Amino acid sequence: MSGGGMGLQPTGNPLIHRVKVPVPYPLQYVNSYLVSGDNGWTVLDPGLHTPEALEVWDEVWARLGSGFRNVERIVLTHHHPDHYGLAGLFQERSGAPVFLSEWGKRQADRMWGEERAQADELWRLFIRHGMERELAAAMLPHLESFVSLVSPRPEIALIRDGETIRLGDGTYTAVETGGHAAGHLSFYRAQTGEMFCGDAVLPNISPNIS
Repeated sequence: MSGGGMGLQPTGNPLIHRVKVPVPYPLQYVNSYLVSGDNGWTVLDPGLHTPEALEVWDEVWARLGSGFRNVERIVLTHHHPDHYGLAGLFQERSGAPVFLSEWGKRQADRMWGEERAQADELWRLFIRHGMERELAAAMLPHLESFVSLVSPRPEIALIRDGETIRLGDGTYTAVETGGHAAGHLSFYRAQTGEMFCGDAVLPNISPNIS
């Protein structure tokens, strides 16, 4: 697999694979998951749209003897670019639906939609609360730099807190686990006690409160 220990990782459940997808940030990778089902793969949080991430995914598919044609659905815990970024490309290549919370969709639309209203609102908020204009000037190009990392953008099917969703062949309940991101959902399967936590729980640090 690609360097840095990225790519396919065991989970102890033969139907669930963890994929460490590289990101160019201090955490170095994001956890994506592949859940096997009779009708294909469920992909959770495919990662940021970068050449390095796509290289890892190509290697994962080759190792599994599979590919985008076998993706049944794409599920996002939240809208942050390191989780959401590849969803649109995966949807283009597979034709699979992409599921996200309503709050997550709203945030993604405001951050990376055609108007991108949130970037200007954030800039004005920081100016109003005393940030120097020279420092604030870097905010808009920084936020704009994420657009290519989340393009193409997916068509979203909504999943709400308390609803059930099928991941692979298992039925999971969506549980809103806010704090890190508006509308963040974790997915819990009562029969097995398994939960996909997104960024609500991290292994070595506490999640930042966005």
